[in-house]
Amino acid sequence: MLISGLMVSLMVTWMGAAGTSLNLLRSDDEALQSLRLAKEQISQEVRDASSIIVAQSHVLTLWADDDRNGTLDEGETVSWRITVTGELTRAIDAGPSAQKVNGIDVSTSYFAYDAAVASEVANVTYYLVAIVEENGAPAERVTTATIHVRNA
Repeated sequence: MLISGLMVSLMVTWMGAAGTSLNLLRSDDEALQSLRLAKEQISQEVRDASSIIVAQSHVLTLWADDDRNGTLDEGETVSWRITVTGELTRAIDAGPSAQKVNGIDVSTSYFAYDAAVASEVANVTYYLVAIVEENGAPAERVTTATIHVRNA
């Protein structure tokens, strides 16, 4: 009877640990997937941009001349922002921001540029760090890229 009790106790402990591991993996997978999707979207928008409008360490605003008419029309300004609350957001014109990734480490994530003046930027580098929980402690998941503005 004692052995049966120990076996049941061991099984319950093992099942709890397996559930915790699964939740940690799920959190890590979600963070990585969000970073990948943001990376793809930022990269595509920078490549296709007509120019960079705002070039700051936590803000990237670009002109996406969707109709290729050479005129900055409504709906063609896209802003990516690393917020002080640790979110990576995207907004069109002055509209509401849509959260793309949360859990961004504000102190180590940034946008960087190859020129000091926004209109002269030809290359945009971004370094995004998401914080996830790993074995009960915070862990970093990083994505970075340098993208050339084709139309610069």
